[in-house]
Amino acid sequence: MLKAGELTQRISFQRDDSTTVDDYGQITRNWGTYYTTWGSVRPLSGREQEQGMARQASISHRVRVRYKDGILHGDRILMGSRTLEIVSTRNIDEGSWELEIDAIERGD
Repeated sequence: MLKAGELTQRISFQRDDSTTVDDYGQITRNWGTYYTTWGSVRPLSGREQEQGMARQASISHRVRVRYKDGILHGDRILMGSRTLEIVSTRNIDEGSWELEIDAIERGD
């Protein structure tokens, strides 16, 4: 179970509100914030990344927050000027107390 002292980073969850395509075929995604909270954001070591690659894309960060229903794969997390794309979410012990999120840092 998460302790309040472990939740040290202010993070915002965003979802693609709308996607538009201009006359030249360029896609523009418009992100809207739907939830802001305190979380624990931890970069993964090389070994943990290797293990993660066996399951899916190269995970760069693990994020832990108090449980919130509706956080989905494909949403993203803003942490200051950094962007993390959500790859997977897990309801720890199915207890609806804590959510663990695997994410990939993006440069956009």
